[in-house]
Amino acid sequence: MKEINNGIANVQIMGVNTALERALAISVESAALELKIPIEIEFISDIDRFIAAGIIAIPALFINNNIVSMGILPDIQEIIHALQVYGPAQFSAA
Repeated sequence: MKEINNGIANVQIMGVNTALERALAISVESAALELKIPIEIEFISDIDRFIAAGIIAIPALFINNNIVSMGILPDIQEIIHALQVYGPAQFSAA
């Protein structure tokens, strides 16, 4: 399900503030910069939210409420693809 918020990709990173979550945020920012997609990143460390979202491994990455990865640090190309698929419509791959 693709949700649009004023042309911004809403990114959620779930974790417990480790180096992996910070590295994931840097990778997401780099991918968005490469695609020229505006993003908004929210860090979530509330265990109850992990459970509610069905997260079984961290870090977890969501783009516009779509799970992209969990338990791994995806490479830049995977994040670029996810931003194209789940990001704002005007930025999505045709």
